[in-house]
Amino acid sequence: MQVSSSKETPKSGRWALNLYLVLAGLIQLGILLQGFLIGALLFAGAAWGKNLHGTMGLVLLIMALLLALVGLLTPMPGRIKVVGFVFFALVIIQMLLASLGSSVPLVAALHPANAMILFGLNIFLIIQARRIMQGV
Repeated sequence: MQVSSSKETPKSGRWALNLYLVLAGLIQLGILLQGFLIGALLFAGAAWGKNLHGTMGLVLLIMALLLALVGLLTPMPGRIKVVGFVFFALVIIQMLLASLGSSVPLVAALHPANAMILFGLNIFLIIQARRIMQGV
């Protein structure tokens, strides 16, 4: 009979952590891509940049929801799981800020600042997941 130590994580937890890291990595790449797409519109006049920026925003919204839900299956501490849902809420706010562009431009101007918060918060989540993974 084999007794597992308290540091070991069940295979389902390890699998969930791997999926979490993949999702968080894809989200990070998506955030960087968002900067390129809007830059293509602003600096090159490429209308496709605006269209793809909006589409990618929806993809990031879905991935952020999946990240928060997968986080529930991981062995991460509860407060980190909560941060995953805060991240999802900030993505929703990001979309709301974008929709305010013509009606309340000064509030919509928070869109790039919120994007930087999302970028940093996602890095934080990646670091926390990697720490848990190394302890596995």
